[in-house]
Amino acid sequence: MFTYHLSVQFARSISFEDNPEALELIKEAITVSNSSFSANRYKRTIDLDPTLIDPKHLHLIMRSRDEINPTRSLSSLSIAFYNKCKESNPSLLEKVSYNGCIFHAKVIQPPKNPITLNDLADDALLIKSVVDLIFSNKDDLKQKLREFMVPIVNEL
Repeated sequence: MFTYHLSVQFARSISFEDNPEALELIKEAITVSNSSFSANRYKRTIDLDPTLIDPKHLHLIMRSRDEINPTRSLSSLSIAFYNKCKESNPSLLEKVSYNGCIFHAKVIQPPKNPITLNDLADDALLIKSVVDLIFSNKDDLKQKLREFMVPIVNEL
């Protein structure tokens, strides 16, 4: 299974915060796109990360059984969004599209999942994280670790 992270904005950039209807129509279009014949046949899905990258960019996660060009594989989403707009708000379509395009997308690196305090409740992960830090080339972070450890070691 291949996973792609995309930053997606409308061709004519608008803010999703100022246009919540556009975001709702994208959510509906994702549902339609994921249930399409092509998506089922090629085992492709699109998911919306609930946090916006910024007010004008969505974070979409595309999964596919086969390796694909993810920015070119948004056509079913574009078609579904187009049809949803035609049904409910044709003026929105004019507001977001430019030169026949609805979306502009680029592949991005997946966001790093920060480790939480609950994650470090596992002693093995805590020790691994400290050892990784010690053997890294990040001298400034090593110094912070030393400064943090001095009072703890002195209490032993």
